[in-house]
Amino acid sequence: MFVLAACHAAVRVGGLKRRDKIGLAAGLSVIVLGVASAVVWQSVHDPIGLPPRATAPAIPELHMMEQPGLWEQQGEVEYPEQNKTARFTSSDTVYWALDGRALMIESHYETDQGGGDGELMVKTYNNATGKYLQTLFTDRGRVVAFEGEWSETERAMSWQPFYPTNNVPQMTVVLGELMIAPDRKRIRTQYRHFAAVRKEVRVESRRLGDGPSPDTWESGTPAHEALSVLGQAGLWLEQQTFKIGEEEVKILIRGRTRWAQNGRCLVFEGVVVESDLGDAGAPLMWIKSFDHDLKLFRYAYFWDSGAVDHYIGGWNPTNKKLTWRSMHAGAGEEFSHSLEETVEQPGVRRWKFKTREFGKVVAEGEGVNRLQVTDP
Repeated sequence: MFVLAACHAAVRVGGLKRRDKIGLAAGLSVIVLGVASAVVWQSVHDPIGLPPRATAPAIPELHMMEQPGLWEQQGEVEYPEQNKTARFTSSDTVYWALDGRALMIESHYETDQGGGDGELMVKTYNNATGKYLQTLFTDRGRVVAFEGEWSETERAMSWQPFYPTNNVPQMTVVLGELMIAPDRKRIRTQYRHFAAVRKEVRVESRRLGDGPSPDTWESGTPAHEALSVLGQAGLWLEQQTFKIGEEEVKILIRGRTRWAQNGRCLVFEGVVVESDLGDAGAPLMWIKSFDHDLKLFRYAYFWDSGAVDHYIGGWNPTNKKLTWRSMHAGAGEEFSHSLEETVEQPGVRRWKFKTREFGKVVAEGEGVNRLQVTDP
């Protein structure tokens, strides 16, 4: 589901320009059901023949990121006011997605007290703003986004959270990553109340070696029943038609969905196969989750430009419909998106969407997603 592919590049006074239309089209297809495209996945049992997964970054701004493979973390969490320290370890799988425009990290934690959880993280570079973005999906389904600046001299990245909006300004988070070597990094995070540090996290991370491609993993199953309404793992074909002004555009998309983070996130990676916009071959990716604390669905759409759109959604079991609305548009605050996604039957989902600029509808469309092959 989504709408603004074209927005972040387009939207000047006068509406969307042609290159924005291309982005919008791609976004649309993805939004359709959170079952979108993946220029990066090619599994051994893939009869559709998606392009192979990228093994290197597609743009120079991402060359300083972690190398793909298996990583290990050793960390500790200090609570100064309680004079308490907890320790943890983590095994991370790092790989390129979105045709080398996004770095994905799946982490599985174990604490010294016997507990454990997982996280899914996506790092991109926003071409429009010149900033790095880090989108984190927690084990509870919450989504937190950070904006970062890279210092080549210090070989360090400084991150600041920007989504959701901080409604408690006296509470701040300071996160820093130091790239010691291509196979080693150090992370420091402080949670502050005014000037007082309430919690500090220190992590040493090192690369252990190459790891299996996610294309060879089993596609998994949803960890909770609430997640099942988001879709099914497998290969999908999506047809979409939308209008920008009086112009009608048709697009065909292929992609694969799988359950990541132990079934807590549905990930879609795909590619535009045919398009009236001339953008065949463009990669698509989105991730959806269920926020167990707020009891709503979350959706993040990742543009190949590095921008990220964030949505929240609600499920109506009576009419089998998911209703999504954008909370943050990568194209700018003047844009907003809405989407209705209806489950006609297992493996068939129809959707309609509208994109608004300053409240005025500037694009709308509809489409259908059909499951072609169910992954094991």
